[in-house]
Amino acid sequence: ILPSPTPSLELSSSDGSGGVLGSETGASSRVVESLDSIDTERFNSTDGLATSPPSKGAESNEFAEQHVAEVETDLDESMSAPSTDLDWASRSALATLQSSSFMSVLAVSCVALAPAPALSARLGTDRAMSLLSSLAAITATVEIALSPVLGSVLDSFGRKRAMVVAQLAIVAAHALAAVELNLLTICLAKAAALLCGGQLFVISHTMIADLTASRPERLGAVLGTQSALISAGFLSGAILGGRLAERGLRLCYGASAIFAAAGAANFLLRMHETLPEKDRVPFDPAAARRKVIEAPISCTKLLVGHGAAMRMLSILLVLLTVPINMGDVFQVFTSKEWGLKPRAFSQFIALVGLIGIVSNAASRVLIPRIGLKRFTSIAILSSLAFPIGTFFSYGGALVGACLGCLASAQKLGIMAAIAAQGTKAGVPQGQLAGEKASLLALLKVIGPVLYSALYRKGTKIGMPNLPFVFNMVLSVAALVLCQKYLE
Repeated sequence: ILPSPTPSLELSSSDGSGGVLGSETGASSRVVESLDSIDTERFNSTDGLATSPPSKGAESNEFAEQHVAEVETDLDESMSAPSTDLDWASRSALATLQSSSFMSVLAVSCVALAPAPALSARLGTDRAMSLLSSLAAITATVEIALSPVLGSVLDSFGRKRAMVVAQLAIVAAHALAAVELNLLTICLAKAAALLCGGQLFVISHTMIADLTASRPERLGAVLGTQSALISAGFLSGAILGGRLAERGLRLCYGASAIFAAAGAANFLLRMHETLPEKDRVPFDPAAARRKVIEAPISCTKLLVGHGAAMRMLSILLVLLTVPINMGDVFQVFTSKEWGLKPRAFSQFIALVGLIGIVSNAASRVLIPRIGLKRFTSIAILSSLAFPIGTFFSYGGALVGACLGCLASAQKLGIMAAIAAQGTKAGVPQGQLAGEKASLLALLKVIGPVLYSALYRKGTKIGMPNLPFVFNMVLSVAALVLCQKYLE
């Protein structure tokens, strides 16, 4: 399983989460209008589902209603491209959300690889790695505590405000590092990226799920497009950040702050709120405090609180998410076992980002045609190629990464199914996003410790690839559960 360059799509996916901004109501209303106006656009937007245009005024209201019902039925059964039933406002909102996400990822990835060498130069490698690991554990713990409250905030005050606040926090932290570069500001910028960056994806996928969680194929396809743009942002940021770093870290952080500010301005000025006032839940401060206290338990609420179907989907999500929380173990492995220098490692990460673009772009085409279950199964099988390649050499790992190009999209179907199941069970998408983020944040704490122990054990027994063997076991288990429980 490839180390993912982007936060897991804990999407309400939410992790976390095609045609997401469309609705069946919108599709039906356009069909009604086209029946009245004899507009041939109807026949394009329904992909030829309508047979022939009736003569204007020749059909009775009863015939029109019957014809509309037939078209609606065909639309429900259609596996056509997800964007065909999006109105202009929905397409515009989707474009704004995706472009803002791209800018945010570009901003964070510009400095993603900067803290380690900068802190190593100041503190030494061992102390720097210890500091970064502690910082990651602290931010993950904070995320666990705040994720349930985030869900309440999203369901009470809407999604847009929370998104803008998270974006502006990144802008402020990175601008401060650009103006006054020292140990404290580097750590603050890193913490802001870890904490707020993850929440940006949770909120954005919650907004997507607000609009079309009832059609997992469409949701999965649009999540694929979103993930492809995120991968593109990471790839672009990693390349740009490497070049800017040669001219100084201040320039890196300054560029990052500018990109983040552009994304925030784009979202603030162009994006509308996706949660209607009538669907908002009054905010209860006492309940929010109780959720913070119960945060450790809330990590498991997604597993036990919404029925057997949600529990099995959550287990699937966990199995597919654990491998991307290797922490610094993968970088240590590539350095000791393959002799990769930082520059070569950055190039490998860029390759992973490029593969992620291909993977998630392919998902938009494949999911509507072959379905979530079949696509997810193929993607999980694809994920086995990379860990197998690590047993040969760096070159073997590169070949495995290319052969396993769909691995980056293996969670899309699970996240789409979780969002759809939450809608079916009547769970507010904000609450679902908070519970999912809390569960995945727990993996961020456990993952680095687990993989560090596996690597140390593997080196002692002459099998440094032991972490990748573990990943293969997780993939096989996920494949079995996928066949049984994913619809």
